[in-house]
Amino acid sequence: LQSAFPDMAAGSCDSWPLVLPRDGKRRSYVGYFCAGGSDFKIQIHMPSGARHCLDEARINVDWRLQCLLNGSETVLQQRLEQCQHLPSFLIEFKSLIEKLLCSNKRSENALSILAHKAIAAAISEIGWDKVNYISDNFDTIQLMACDTKQRRHVLSVRIPSQFPSSAPTFLADLPVSFSPISVTAGGFALFTAYKMFQERVEFHQDFWDMLDEIDNNTWILEPEWPTRSSVMRRIAFGRSASVQIDLDPYHPRALPEYKLMGPDHVINPIRQNIISQLAFWDLEISLLDNLQGLFGTEFAKKPPGGKDSLQFRTECGICYAYRLDGRIPEKACDNPQCLQLFHPVCLYEWLRSLPSCHQSFNTLFGQCPYCSQDITTQMPS
Repeated sequence: LQSAFPDMAAGSCDSWPLVLPRDGKRRSYVGYFCAGGSDFKIQIHMPSGARHCLDEARINVDWRLQCLLNGSETVLQQRLEQCQHLPSFLIEFKSLIEKLLCSNKRSENALSILAHKAIAAAISEIGWDKVNYISDNFDTIQLMACDTKQRRHVLSVRIPSQFPSSAPTFLADLPVSFSPISVTAGGFALFTAYKMFQERVEFHQDFWDMLDEIDNNTWILEPEWPTRSSVMRRIAFGRSASVQIDLDPYHPRALPEYKLMGPDHVINPIRQNIISQLAFWDLEISLLDNLQGLFGTEFAKKPPGGKDSLQFRTECGICYAYRLDGRIPEKACDNPQCLQLFHPVCLYEWLRSLPSCHQSFNTLFGQCPYCSQDITTQMPS
């Protein structure tokens, strides 16, 4: 095309590298082009007059394009009349094909009238006041349920085009997976799935009660924005020390899995207290009271300045960032006069660059960048 139309920009012709002239007079072209991830064959026969006149050009396409272009003949003729060169027409032609392909794809995925009726009936049964959001084409719905403490929980429903004969997919604001199986003779029962969601919400009341008490009375370092589905909390003890707990959603008052993080002179007394207090864990009292008794200390309250408070130096002392790849600093210098925090990967890279650093298995030994106190870190996994 570039040789046949040298006055056209190269980019216009590069979009059609597989369309070639069939004769020396360059009146007939044949080739292939790609649109929407599919290849289509096209033949173009130019009129016998001036070669740049497309009013009487003839286009032959394969049967797939014939079906796709059915009803678009007028638009196609307008493109031929408006374009002065074959390459510019081909660009317009490809754009038209891609739009038609996109439109057909949306039509294939669109919900049927039967599906719309089934969704409307199901929502009427559930209650329109329970709808938190619904998309324009009804393929995404968010249903809301409030528990006894008036906490809001959202069930997101993705509706397939074959609904109700095909089941939707669910994303529930729950600490456990939610995959309800609720198929009746008439198809999937959305109302039954919502009732199951409500039952799960009621079942996990105590789980959220325990976490709400912790969230409201301690300084939560992670996650930064806890959701109702999160089972993990990282709680600050005080300056440079914290604990990460992972609750069992089915037994929220039981002893959770925990990981202590901080300098040894702070963490070691806590470990000693755990040994002596573990037998006194009481399932009748709240999780927060149990944890403070187990660790022998009260958790820190969130300071007014948040993570930037001078009392809590929470940014990494090497990269000066609070979060790195979603993680916050968790390795602290053991010097009580320093207590600087680091991301483990930052400290690893720093120590590895020091001539005085030495390694034993997967542990690096070196000095704190701030106070030169001996410090160790594990190799990143």
